[in-house]
Amino acid sequence: MKHISKNIKHRLLYINMLFLCGILSGACNKENEPDITPPSEGEQSNPVEMTFTFDVQTLSPNAAEISITPSDNTQTWYWTRATDKEFTDANKNKDALFKDMLESDIEYGIQEEGFDRAGAVADITHTGPFNNTLQSLFGSTTYHLLAAAIDKEGNPLSEVSQYTFESQKTPVSLNTFSIKIPDEDVSYASAKISITPTNQDPYTWFIAVSSQGTPEELADAYIDANGILSVSAKDKGTGKEQSIKIQASSGLSEEEIQRMKREAEENASADAKKKEEVEVFNKADGLIFQTEKQLKEFGDKLSADKKAAIETAVAELKTAFEAKDAEATKTKTEALDAAWMAASEEMYATQKIAEVTSWPEAINTFRAKLDIQVMNHNGYKESDAVKKRLLRKHETVLKYLENKFGDFYAAYDYRAPLPEVDPALENKIWMCWWQGLDNAPEIVKACVDSVRRNAGNREVIIITDKNLQEYVSFPKCILKRYNEGILSKTHISDFLRLELLSRYGGLWLDATFFCAGSLDKSLYSAPLFSIKRPDYFHASVAGGMFANYSLGCDNEHRRVFATIRDYFLKYWEEEQFLVDYLLTDYLIVLAHRHDSYIDQAFKQIKPNNPMCDELFKILDEPYDALKWKALTKDTNLFKLTWKQQFKTSSNHQETFLGKIFKQ
Repeated sequence: MKHISKNIKHRLLYINMLFLCGILSGACNKENEPDITPPSEGEQSNPVEMTFTFDVQTLSPNAAEISITPSDNTQTWYWTRATDKEFTDANKNKDALFKDMLESDIEYGIQEEGFDRAGAVADITHTGPFNNTLQSLFGSTTYHLLAAAIDKEGNPLSEVSQYTFESQKTPVSLNTFSIKIPDEDVSYASAKISITPTNQDPYTWFIAVSSQGTPEELADAYIDANGILSVSAKDKGTGKEQSIKIQASSGLSEEEIQRMKREAEENASADAKKKEEVEVFNKADGLIFQTEKQLKEFGDKLSADKKAAIETAVAELKTAFEAKDAEATKTKTEALDAAWMAASEEMYATQKIAEVTSWPEAINTFRAKLDIQVMNHNGYKESDAVKKRLLRKHETVLKYLENKFGDFYAAYDYRAPLPEVDPALENKIWMCWWQGLDNAPEIVKACVDSVRRNAGNREVIIITDKNLQEYVSFPKCILKRYNEGILSKTHISDFLRLELLSRYGGLWLDATFFCAGSLDKSLYSAPLFSIKRPDYFHASVAGGMFANYSLGCDNEHRRVFATIRDYFLKYWEEEQFLVDYLLTDYLIVLAHRHDSYIDQAFKQIKPNNPMCDELFKILDEPYDALKWKALTKDTNLFKLTWKQQFKTSSNHQETFLGKIFKQ
């Protein structure tokens, strides 16, 4: 079997999750969807005392006859099975694992079979004794049967009974293989192979073909220049191997064979290059086909930016492929793989969340992320159902992080001293545009200019790729994840702002902030600053209490951002995927929960800039002085975007964007 790359695995997971999402969500914006939230504790029936008797007769390595008898033949109950590995991977006791599996089966009934919750529960429960034949077992494997009473809503009512058994050992096969290659079916580049097993044992066997008699896993067979073909057949059940080496009856003399071998060795480099080029083009051809197919089937479930990235990458790959440019084709293939990797992050994250929490929670988290994509196109309108999913998503992600890193958060030294601030870099305003302002969009240039005009005597420092090392250095784990394509420049900038503030304090603003008035020192320097809108109506994890794109502190409160930075580093030291795009926001919330000093510091931030998100909504509209006066009455920082195109004039009238460009 060929090795499956990480990127391919992610694409397969992505397709599966998209399919699942299509089943679960329909159009993702319907409000009459079934509620998959488990019932609250108050809705549960009274607990019952119920035990179970188990009897297991193993029939074969792959099958077993089971019998489960409850102590109460009138009470509904549910059973499931789990392997030792599932217990280990889930890191849960029998009760927690039982509940997760129960919820997963209920969820399947709701989404796949069309049941309501009660119907889904009824479909998987039993009353009285139960007998069944378990199929598809693995030989020599430990299994656990779990059973407990449950009510009609799917709530466990009794302690979980557990029975452990081991499947039969897989017997040794006496199978051998007859391998034939007729001379008439052998050429310089190919051969027809006939392999016949001596018995019908149900084992998987495979063929490995290699030159010079050294077995290697290859996709196809070929005969080397010496005319020798090596064939190996291996029984996976026993490890027993049969091999044969055949020399073609070509009629060549020994001298001619040796000459051909020398020529082959002399041309080995060219042959290897040709083979590599063939593999590059074959991979590209398959990737183009699969990508176009997947975009057609699932493109509507991608966010606009990720879909555009994939479309651009596949178009560029097709151009290189059609030009038969091997180097360019290889480069563009890697770029398309990276685009798919970015698109599959959410699906991979869903799987990892499920391993730590549960599949119902993970699926809800995935659906909530799709809800956000839909909201991006409808003006961030939240239905009650969407809001409920988003709030549930936040707690699931927080639960995931607590389960993974809770010990670290608890043991962390929240009062550890920090190095003194370099006076030359104290109280600066930090912004970042990696490519430098000369290469920035006009709207970014206008924003930076507006901040500089209103900074008073404070210096505005623009971080770029060229001057980065003058101010910060990136830890190995961050650079490693960036080089692997796991961390984007966007998330690199998340670390950047935390590192700058923990080292120097000051004020961080995203490069797309337009400043319409003075950055008052008393407001933006001490003790802690972030845009705060407690009446923010969207169900974000920040809840309007802070905004990651605007953070600031005085010298004393650098410890706040040093803590969040260390949370961030701990995550990327251990994880190889992004659990959520707003990871830093979740880490800030966790820092609140673990340290009262941080919690109080953020609570002391006064509400400010209530109209922060309103200007970009009207940039295309004709400029209106009264509307501008209303916008800037109690707001002087406006968050804009460079990712959308806006007009500087409309119907021969200057727009708000045009006005901004002239300031």
